[in-house]
Amino acid sequence: MKKNNSFFKSRKGNAFVFILILAIIVAVFSVYMSYYLSNMKPPKPESITTLISSDYQMESAVIMQMQKYKTNKQNEPKSIDKEFLPGINLSVKCSKNQKDEFVFETTVSGNNYVRKLKIKADKDIPDKLEFLE
Repeated sequence: MKKNNSFFKSRKGNAFVFILILAIIVAVFSVYMSYYLSNMKPPKPESITTLISSDYQMESAVIMQMQKYKTNKQNEPKSIDKEFLPGINLSVKCSKNQKDEFVFETTVSGNNYVRKLKIKADKDIPDKLEFLE
């Protein structure tokens, strides 16, 4: 009988090749996952001043329009689109609900930040707002 001396044709050799290939696959997968996870960044949270400022801008836009309407019926509330902070826009859409009662849909958006309010306001007391959503 002839003895087979080739390491790669033996059982130990096959196990070694299998473990080597598996180690290479695990190493490549680990490098890929570390690269992928390092590039994932969570969204930047908005500062508290931006949150407060956006709420203030939405409310004051509605109040100012209702005060103008109270003093002069010709100044009916209108839709507004403006930028109040760099990269952050205020949008106010107005619709008449009943006589002298308006519903405002306000949205502040920009820099991965969106804040929406739905407000009902009456001409008689322009400073009194009813938040619907």
